[in-house]
Amino acid sequence: MQEKKYKLSASVFYRLYGDKTVLYDTEKKKIYVFNQSAGKVFDCFKEFSTLESCCAELSETYRLDEGLLNDIKQFVDYSSTKEILISENVLSENKNDLESRFKHSEFVDGKLLSVQIELTFGCNEKCRHCYCVASDVPELSTKEVFMLLDELREMDVFDITFTGGDLFVRADAFDLIEYAVKKGFAVNIFTNGIALTDSDLIKLKSFYPKSIHFSIYSHIPEKHDYFTQVKGSFEKTVDAIRKCVLLKIPTNIKTCVMNYNADDIEGILRLAEELGTTIQVSMSICAKNDGDITPTQFRLDTVDKYTSIMKKVNRHMFVHCSNEFSALRLDDDDYICGAGRHSLNINPYGDVFACNSLLIKCGNIRETSISDIWANSEELKQIREMKFSMIKGCENCPDVIYCNYCPGNALTETGDPLKRYDEACMLTKSKKNMKKGGV
Repeated sequence: MQEKKYKLSASVFYRLYGDKTVLYDTEKKKIYVFNQSAGKVFDCFKEFSTLESCCAELSETYRLDEGLLNDIKQFVDYSSTKEILISENVLSENKNDLESRFKHSEFVDGKLLSVQIELTFGCNEKCRHCYCVASDVPELSTKEVFMLLDELREMDVFDITFTGGDLFVRADAFDLIEYAVKKGFAVNIFTNGIALTDSDLIKLKSFYPKSIHFSIYSHIPEKHDYFTQVKGSFEKTVDAIRKCVLLKIPTNIKTCVMNYNADDIEGILRLAEELGTTIQVSMSICAKNDGDITPTQFRLDTVDKYTSIMKKVNRHMFVHCSNEFSALRLDDDDYICGAGRHSLNINPYGDVFACNSLLIKCGNIRETSISDIWANSEELKQIREMKFSMIKGCENCPDVIYCNYCPGNALTETGDPLKRYDEACMLTKSKKNMKKGGV
């Protein structure tokens, strides 16, 4: 495993006075007094460096025996716990295994825990692969969303994700977030960030969101802007990301690998490392929500290309192309995914779906309460029972443990949520290649 790298926090200032090192942390408003040797250690970490490099540098001036080396290690560990030294950002996917296991544990079995609310399909970008197609039906009003949040709180839902389109094109976006927070929900936000001002970001910080997610399609500004069809969108999004990280809002970059940006993936990963965010890499492009398959033209078209991308991602991250059930799956009698089992998606018009890619309508909150839909929807009951053994065309497949099958993509591409489709097989074979170290 690569040795951890550390650097002095930007909020730290220190000086040597006689035989004492005096350090002040402006962020924590704390002053520390160490011995003279501490300053020499700090000098080694003005840029990101390892403990081994620090010891090698000090050994050129001092005679370091095993006891002193151990003292330096303990001091670096202590400085790290006090955030005097900060560790280099190591990319991890925005995926929490403990959270996933919690959702599938017995004591929350059958409960609705997470709801994604698509507040609008309006957006200030025009991304070329976007699945959102607006309807003539009026979007949910402020009052309707408030009433929905009231009912979800009564159902003990834990977290809410607000998304779009881009939710910040709605004038009431901050009112809705604030109301959700006051009701006791942990709130996630999906946005491109280009409409957010500095005062908006400070206000978001005051809500202590669980996470905020920004979409990036290339580390090259011109390529990102071409894809969003909005000039200057890259700079605005990255600026919002930097400020969220500075404000210590849990920040994630979402990117999808396409034939358009396949050569940029390592650059995007390096950008996330530099910015200090987590990252979520998707390797699946879905059709529009009206059935238009035009966005699928951006998909990679061979197993080797998917495998090549996974290998690049794997150099920076431990987890990629994941399905939250994959760590738990034992055989083809397991459920395909968590859609409708502990989470729901509600679109801007009140239609309820198991998730935003599986467009089998399970009800509408303007006609039926969300609690009634959760408990009694026949469509939801059928979706919850979808298992790998039910997929047509995949009988006795030996690669089920690696499978990234999506019922939503299957429905769009074959008309049947339980029918084999090509992209899942390519992803699965690529994932298997990675596990075996193949090409």
